[in-house]
Amino acid sequence: MVQKSQNELLKLYRKWKTELEDVCPQLLCNEFSYPYYLHIPDDWYERKFRVLIVGEEGHGSERKDFDMPIECIQTFNREYIAGQLDADYRRDPLYRRNNSAFWNRIRKIKALCGPNEISLTWTNLDKIHRLGSKCALNGEQRFALHQTPTAILREEIKLLKPTVVIFFGWYGVSLEKELPSVFKELYPKGLGDNSQWRKEKMKVISEDEICYIFTYHPNWGQRQKGYEEKILSAVNDAFTKAAETRRCSKPHGIARD
Repeated sequence: MVQKSQNELLKLYRKWKTELEDVCPQLLCNEFSYPYYLHIPDDWYERKFRVLIVGEEGHGSERKDFDMPIECIQTFNREYIAGQLDADYRRDPLYRRNNSAFWNRIRKIKALCGPNEISLTWTNLDKIHRLGSKCALNGEQRFALHQTPTAILREEIKLLKPTVVIFFGWYGVSLEKELPSVFKELYPKGLGDNSQWRKEKMKVISEDEICYIFTYHPNWGQRQKGYEEKILSAVNDAFTKAAETRRCSKPHGIARD
């Protein structure tokens, strides 16, 4: 099943890349990164819980090679994530352990259940970022990125069917294009309305049997007493609810002719 889904994902990325070339070619140059292309983990559909982390955007790197295929970028991302989550993974300098707040939170999420219960992967809301020290796109560039006919995050979620989607920070204008119904719950009166998350600095939204958890970035969260623990509690509650829903939906073993 993973191979079939991976083939579908690759087809989706190729289509989206063509759309990028049509609607925002200004972002496909040496000033900006490659688009972020995730790779579906081999154990993704086998695990009890599937977690999709959504970052705001990538960062780092001063250069890129222009002819790198989508498959190579997916492979790098797969290897990098494995290097962060598997203590016994080969120690290639490219995938060396990153002790940032971002990855420390991810490792804590992965450790909430048994070693064979959670599969985890990572994507970004803005899949292209500036190279160099200033990584975030400006408003005009962000708007251009999300004008493709394909809402790529929404399509990733549709294909992966995660149990939980956790945002490590979020950009409202990007979210509005990608997940409009979730956006309306997070911003009921439009951008600027923080009534849903002002107090808790997070928000949990359930839609189509997926739990969306919106959090502040770990760099902010680690400086706030009790915030990271609150995030982990919300994720754990989502796992509990998903397990209960799955248990209740199973047939009761009544014999039928």
